[in-house]
Amino acid sequence: GYFAKRAFAHMKHETYGLAKADSDDAIKLDPNYAKAYYRKADANIALNKYELALDSLKIVILKLKIQDQDAQEKFKFVKKVLKERAFLEAIRRMRTTRSTLPRSMK
Repeated sequence: GYFAKRAFAHMKHETYGLAKADSDDAIKLDPNYAKAYYRKADANIALNKYELALDSLKIVILKLKIQDQDAQEKFKFVKKVLKERAFLEAIRRMRTTRSTLPRSMK
């Protein structure tokens, strides 16, 4: 109910932290309320907190077994972003490691 609807309003006003807080309140009132997890995922995506968004989407899709197309697409999008970030981090680490090797080992 109320908190999930208010979270939606916060999303429209781009007050993502408040949307996340209201989503958390909605989840406390009803831990099986899928829309609250969905709103929380949206807020975390907007805040670039993709790991947290993935956690919420997993609850919606896997635990609550909601077959929503939009949730499925967001789940795939978030997983893609996290894979890309991991790939870029691996490249960064390789460059850092290579730059610290003695010249004879390069």
